[in-house]
This record gives sequence, C-alpha cells and structure tokens, in this order.
Amino acid sequence: MNVVAVVAGVAIVLVTLVDAADTLVSTRIRSGRWWPTEVFYRLTWFPWAAFGRRFRSESRRETVLSLFGPASLLVLLALWVIGQILGWSLVWWGLRGSFASPLTGWIDGLYYSGIVYFSVGFGDVLPGTGATRVLALAEAFGGLATMGLVIGFVPSLLGAYQAREARLLRLDAFTSERITPMALLTSYLDERAGGRAALDDFFDDWEEWTAELMQGHASFPMLGLFRSQFVGQHWVTALGLVTDAAIVVLCASDDHRGPALRQYRRSVRAIQAFCERIGVEPVEVDPISFELFEAGYRTQLGTLLHERSVREAYDAMIELRSHFAPWMEALIDALVAPRGFWGLEIERLSSPVLDEPPLP
Repeated sequence: MNVVAVVAGVAIVLVTLVDAADTLVSTRIRSGRWWPTEVFYRLTWFPWAAFGRRFRSESRRETVLSLFGPASLLVLLALWVIGQILGWSLVWWGLRGSFASPLTGWIDGLYYSGIVYFSVGFGDVLPGTGATRVLALAEAFGGLATMGLVIGFVPSLLGAYQAREARLLRLDAFTSERITPMALLTSYLDERAGGRAALDDFFDDWEEWTAELMQGHASFPMLGLFRSQFVGQHWVTALGLVTDAAIVVLCASDDHRGPALRQYRRSVRAIQAFCERIGVEPVEVDPISFELFEAGYRTQLGTLLHERSVREAYDAMIELRSHFAPWMEALIDALVAPRGFWGLEIERLSSPVLDEPPLP
C-alpha cells in the first residue's frame, strides 16, 4: 500500500466535498479565501471582466458578461467532479494490491474511480477486500450526493435571482431616461404619486430588498455575477441609485429621516460586505460638484422636500457619501456594472390617466 498516495487522495476528496457542500448548502459567509470555489472565481472573473470591457457597445458587453454566471456554475460542477475522481484515483492506486486483479498503474485507478463515481459498474475491475468495497460505496455516495445537491441548488439560485431582478423592474422615475436620485425622489414626492408616504414605503421596500440581497448573496456566492436581463440594469447600480436618493433625503430634511436613514445604513453595510467578500478595496471618488447638486436640488426637488439651505445640504451629502461612494465605485468597477440605471418606458405623471380624479 502506498500510504502517501492514499493520504493525498483522501485530502483532495475531503477538500472538494467540503467546498461543494459549503457552496451549495451552507448559508454562512466564508472566512477563508483559499477554498477552491473562492480561488476559481478570483482567477476567472477578473480576466473575463477585462475581456468584456473591450466591447464598446453596451449591449454586446452585457451579452459577453452575462455568459459568465451560468458557465461558471457548470465549470465549477466539472471541477468538483474531477477533483473527487482524481482524489479517489490516488486512493485506488495506493491500494492497488487490494483488488481481485491488482491495478497495473494510476490510469487503472483513474478508470476505476470514474466508473464507481458515475455508478457505471462494468464489473471488469473488482475490489478484493471488505475495506475497498466500503470505500467504493463511499465514492459512489459522494458522486450521487454532489449531483443531488447541484440539482437542488439550481432552482434555489434561480429563485433568488428572480426575486432580486423583479424589484429592479419596479425601479423607475416615470421616465424612459436614465434615472437620477433627484428624478426618482421627484416622481415619488409628487402628490399624485403618494407624496411623502409613498416615499417612506419606497425606502421600506428597498431596505427589505437590500436585506434579502445580502442573505441571497451569502447563500449563493456566484449570484452577484449573474447579470440582469435588460441592458442598463444591474443590482449594484440600483442599490447605488436608491442609496443616493436616501442620502438626498437625509441631507434635505430633518423630519423625514426614518426609512431613508435605515436604507442608508443597510446599504452601507451591504456594499462594504460585498467588497470585502470579493477582495475589493475602496477607491478615491471625486465629490459631486456643488453646481450640479444645486441645480438638481433647486430645479428638480423644488419645494417638495428641502428644508435646509443648499450649502448645508451639500456639506451633509458629501459627508454621508464618504462612507458609501468609495466602496460603491470599487464594486461597480469590479463587476463592470453600468453607472446609470435605465428606467422603464411608461406613462409620465402628467398623463391624462394620472390627471383624472381618484375613484371613490
């Protein structure tokens, strides 16, 4: 018996199985950065993202980047299968004298490992001892367990993806243009859209979405790399847009801080956690110019919200964004997310339908 081969094979099998189970079943966030799945995504996503950036057309770029999520899951499954088969092949080669007909080399061990793992059972290679028979059953069980976990994992992953994306389709400012935080606030603060009560409900809904986002991405590590179905939409961009809207509310008003403050705090924790998860450091961000802020503050919000002077609101905005924007920009760069969010092409607030008096 070759003890070194057996020990090495068992170690490879255990690491592969634990990595697969931790990825497919565990709901906690990993603390280690050297598990095979973590290393795989670090080594593959950033080169693929660099390749995607080469496309100037936004639609083509999104098409290329959207291939990575589903393809990476298939490759990851193949790596788990290969890791287990290779590990068991070392075990069988180390125990080559324990077969009815001794194995002549490592290739024979690899062949036997493959037919056991996939439960093919040609019967041309037979274990000769009780220990090897038990180990063969263990390998077959590992293969069935891995396939079963993957089959159960995919519907859950798609469910989390659909829940995340459904909220993005509801993010609009009653315009077909790219949405800005100011335009978003204006559309909800209009009395015909519900006023401040509607804005409170909006931030409550998105705080819940942010919490579900954190939980979903902890349970499904690759979920963050699955792109949106529509060009110009991305969960990172949406989170940044809503958070900037919350920041404007916090800067402009003293008596309208509850839901907006909760959304801001939840977003800051989420964005910093995502950056830490993928190993992205915050970057320097140029502050929004006073002139740009003043234009939106005066012309778009009008008298709907602001209760502070423009200068006071601007200074508060700079302070709040300093805890958020550096991480957000780093995450946008890492995930190649769009920097603007496309709204849905729907009726404007001034449409005849919305101008009609409400039904009794």
